[in-house]
This record gives sequence, structure tokens and C-alpha cells, in this order.
Amino acid sequence: MPGSNISNEAIYGSFLLGNTELAINAHELQEVVNLPDEMEKVPLAPDYLMGVFSLRESIVPVINMRALLQQPELESVDDEAAKDCIAIIRVGDNRMGLLFDRTSEVLRVGRETIDQFSYTEGAQAQRGPVQGVISLDQGQRLVQVLEPLVLLGLPGVPLSGSESGDSTAVRKPPRARRRCITFGSGGNRYGFRIDAVSEIIPMREIGPTGLVSETCMGRIELRGTVMPILNFARLLDGVCEEKSTDQSRIIIARVGNQPVGFKVDYVEGIIEYADDELQSLLQFSGSSKVLLAGCIVEEDATDICLIDHEKLYAIPEVLAPAEASNFSDEFAEARRQNSRTVTSLVVSLGFEFVLPVSDISEIIDCPEVVSPISGAPDYIEGIFNLRKKVVTVVDMRALYGIGKCTNDLDPKLLIADCDGSLIGLRVDGVKDIVKISKDQLHDTPSSLMRGWSTACHEDIKQVWMEDTGVLPLLPLEMAMRRVSSAPVGSVEVIAA
Repeated sequence: MPGSNISNEAIYGSFLLGNTELAINAHELQEVVNLPDEMEKVPLAPDYLMGVFSLRESIVPVINMRALLQQPELESVDDEAAKDCIAIIRVGDNRMGLLFDRTSEVLRVGRETIDQFSYTEGAQAQRGPVQGVISLDQGQRLVQVLEPLVLLGLPGVPLSGSESGDSTAVRKPPRARRRCITFGSGGNRYGFRIDAVSEIIPMREIGPTGLVSETCMGRIELRGTVMPILNFARLLDGVCEEKSTDQSRIIIARVGNQPVGFKVDYVEGIIEYADDELQSLLQFSGSSKVLLAGCIVEEDATDICLIDHEKLYAIPEVLAPAEASNFSDEFAEARRQNSRTVTSLVVSLGFEFVLPVSDISEIIDCPEVVSPISGAPDYIEGIFNLRKKVVTVVDMRALYGIGKCTNDLDPKLLIADCDGSLIGLRVDGVKDIVKISKDQLHDTPSSLMRGWSTACHEDIKQVWMEDTGVLPLLPLEMAMRRVSSAPVGSVEVIAA
């Protein structure tokens, strides 16, 4: 992303076991292959060792990650979940295959989002294969990080490297090998070198753009950055199919300092290749001859056309949308600096109001079980455990006398710190994230306060005015003060 520190980022490939998402650092992830038709069983092997198979003259043991992590077997398998895949990890000369349900995404994350687990001195030898957690989407998505060294040290698993037992044998210098992301587009298979990809995300709604282009589908906003989305099939092959499916993905790359997304039909995984294994593409003509670096030939599968990403990023169809977005980002940044904007949440509570997002540490679904506290005020629902920390749940409707919710909504908890204690503010839902400048804030008009409870009158002093309407601003510190000091029954109830 523009202005990001690449040295402070790490690339992970993520995989799914049911609803559990696990990730492997790309440095140890060699490639992703399909489950082989046959595997050699190992006598007296542990239950998590499925067997071994041959991969390009190397013997690779395969670990059933469901058995290793003691996850229940799937009761029913649909077409999407049936695509078993094996992630090949490599540390030095040792390789191992990990069987997952399917691939998920390629993630480029800041190291500050990775929470490393620590173990006491006596527990180091018994540490598990999960070394930490990547926290994404404000804590809504947690990806467990696997430690390849622990997996390679599992008891009862045979390891074989490339070293020969014959000390007199002449060893050839290892060939430099590269890895690429494989994907499908327009009925063809392609590959992007993994170092040319920032991340891969599921398809999402694409907004309009002012740029007139046959290949540019529109724009999306990802973590505050606007980027153009190009139709990869139309870009390379002139295919005009715009239909998206659940398998459609957006491959994000950097063109200069600006991120650009390429919409593709699906992403397969990661494979490894050497430069001297690439087949020539002299039979191709036109733009394909320019934009493809070669062909990776696979047995019993369609060949993979490897993209020359440097040439792709230099063509006008890619440069023009990137530069247009870059200019708009610069103007937007200037406006943000001049207006001193504050990022805020639009929250529903019978009425919609805004709340500064800097005061909220994360947003989570409401827990199914909350333990009540005897003698607590009526606005205190109870407590629950969040990652070994106690969170007190506050019913914001009861706190501000708004009455019970009668609609079938998706309530959320806004987690905040109150003098060292975690508070979960229960709201009807979170609608949007907006930027508010100080010149958009005004004193609350008396006409808006009709029917408000006393608590709302006391705490809501300003409103955010924009073209589409007026929303009250609720400072979090006022709600926190009310939680810690308001006596039971101090709010009068009004209709929602």
C-alpha cells in the first residue's frame, strides 16, 4: 500500500480446516499441490501421518492436519470443501506435506498484527504447532500461525532431504527456485510470482470510477486506500465475461506506489519452479507474447502461463487506472490533513449516531453466554471471557433509556478500555465507517432532542452534519463515565 513499510510486513499463505483458518509464512511454504492418488503407508506410524509420496524425486511425508489438531472429520462434504490440498513446507533440506480442506488467501500483514505465543521454560519442549495469531478486520478474523520447525519435529514422522549418504558423491549446486501464485482467468491458467503479489482477497462489491476503460471494472476501498480493479481476462485475452462467483478473487499488486487489483475467476495455490524449467512461448502472438514470461508444464494438468509482471504493470491499461487513483489519493490525503478528520463509526441504537473509532479496540459478535452479576445495575448484562480477559457487557439501550430492540438485527459489542477494565458496549449494529472533519460538527439543535432521555440530553452535545443528514455524536468517555458512576434506575425509558 502507499507509504507502507515493506520490511515490516510478512507474507503468509492461509488454509482452512472447516471454519478454522491457519497460516504458514511464505518463506517456509514451498508450494501447494493436489492430494496424490496414491501414498505409501508407513508401518507403526502415528494416526496423523497419512503416508509418504514422491514429489520431483523427493520423498514427502503427509500430515493429516485434522488428526494432528484433533478437529472432527467433516460429516458432509460439498463441492467447494472437497478440494483437499497439500501445503508443502520446507526448512533447509527437509520437506513435509500438510493436508488441509482447501486454500484460503495470500495475506501480506504488518508484523504488529501478529501476536506471538510464548511458553514457560519447562513447556518449551511440549509447545504446540501454533506459534501465534494474526488479528485481522479489527479482531473479527483470527488466523492461527503454524510453526514449521515444530511440525518437522513431530514424533514418528520420517524426514528425507536431498543430502546423499555417500560422502564421495559429487553434489550439484542447488538450482535457484521461485514460487508463484496460480490462478484461473478466462478459461486459462496463469501464474504470478509470489513476490509480485501484495495479497489476495475475496471478491467484493466494486464501486464506480470516473475513468473510462474497457478493462477497469471500478474501484474498491481496502483499509482506507482506494484502488482500481481490472478484469484480468479482458486485459489479457479480451474476454468480456463480468460474472463473479464465490470462487472469484482479487489479486492485489503494487504498480509504482499504488495498489491495483486484478479480478480473476479463482486462485489455486502456490507452486515452485526453476527458470530453466520455463518453456518458450514463441507460438503466441500479439500482447500475450509480450506479457508472458514462459510456460510451466505440469503432468496431467493444463499448462500454466507465467506472467511477466514488470511488463504487465508497464502497459497503459494498467498504468492509467493506477495513476488516476494515485492522484485521487493525494487529493484525498490533502483534504484529510487540511480538515483534521476523525475516523468514526456509524452505530445503530434505535437511532443512528457516530462514535470515534480510536476509542474502540475491536468490534465482535455478541457472545452466546453472558454470566449475570448479582446486584448490578440494569444496564449491566453480565460478564464473559474474551481471550482470557473478563469483559463487562453494557446494554447501551438500557444505559441511555431507549427501550428494548424489537427488530431482528445483528447486534455487536464495541470493546473499549475503561480505567484498565474491558467494557463491551452492546449496540444494534455497526453501519459504516466515516471521516468527520471539525467543521462538520455543530451544537445539537433543540428540535432533534425532542423525546430524548435525560441521559441523551446530558451526553450528546454535538451532531455531525453532512449532505445526507444529521447524526448525533456520542463521546465514548461520557458513556464510560456513566457506566462507572450512574446509580441503578437513573435513566428514564423512552420509545425506540
